[in-house]
Amino acid sequence: MILTLIGFHVRAADPAPTSQIALLQQKVKDEPQNAAYWNDLGAAYGRHGEWKNAVNALKKAVALKKDHAHAWYNLGFAYENANVFSKAVQAYKQAVHFQDKFPEAWLSLGVVYQRQGKLDEARKILPTLEEQNGKMAKELAKLIESTPPPVKKK
Repeated sequence: MILTLIGFHVRAADPAPTSQIALLQQKVKDEPQNAAYWNDLGAAYGRHGEWKNAVNALKKAVALKKDHAHAWYNLGFAYENANVFSKAVQAYKQAVHFQDKFPEAWLSLGVVYQRQGKLDEARKILPTLEEQNGKMAKELAKLIESTPPPVKKK
């Protein structure tokens, strides 16, 4: 499955050209109050696998424009890839709060819950996701059902 930063497809072998990052760094320097530029910079860092820089840029984007659903989604994606699942959950929840019809964010939220072993929470997302994108709902359901049960400690 290819996960997507809004506007950018992310693959492990798809680094963002440093010239693109440099261009976006200049744009945020020239217009530091432009949330869209901060979002784009964060996404570019993400494509390059620079998750700490991505998080910092995306936090700036959502600070400037609190209802920027795509920046919240991208922030969740960056946190998820940095293995900071609790903050990824918070960011994905903000994304769907500001844009309820956002199947990518609902799917990502479900995936993070699954990765945390919170399968009941992941299942709660399925009806909403089914309404918005049946194919994504089936992917999430398959992922949930393929998750082995937790090992019980003696």
